[in-house]
Amino acid sequence: MIKQLLGKAFGVKSANEISSDKVSGKIKDNLNRFSQFVMQKKDSALKEFFTIKEKSKNLIETNYKLGISHLEKGNLSDAKMRFFLMTKFWPKFHDSHYQLAYILSLQQEHLKAKKVIEDLIAKNSEIDPKFHELLNKINANIESIKIDE
Repeated sequence: MIKQLLGKAFGVKSANEISSDKVSGKIKDNLNRFSQFVMQKKDSALKEFFTIKEKSKNLIETNYKLGISHLEKGNLSDAKMRFFLMTKFWPKFHDSHYQLAYILSLQQEHLKAKKVIEDLIAKNSEIDPKFHELLNKINANIESIKIDE
């Protein structure tokens, strides 16, 4: 006990104190490294987020153009899938509904095409007249099929 008191008075540390200081020093170093690691990852994640955000600004236009390209090449199933997905992700982008209904009509799926257009018209009273024109053509196709049967 006297030895410990004299050691403290003269700044001499015991083996336990030295060991404790080493452990606390290692813990402190590890916490600092961990903190730096987290900050680097945070910065990296923020950069990635803003990159994705910037790229996503043109997703509607890119997907629409890709769908039109598939349609022009006659890849109806690819175009149909593209426009179907667009109607789900961007339901307020009405032209994707129009194109989907048009493709369904080309594929002789007139009742599905009719439903796509009617649902859109029901939700949007002031819609481009081309939607009503397409609906009229679809209805005419449905009627001609009924007459042929």
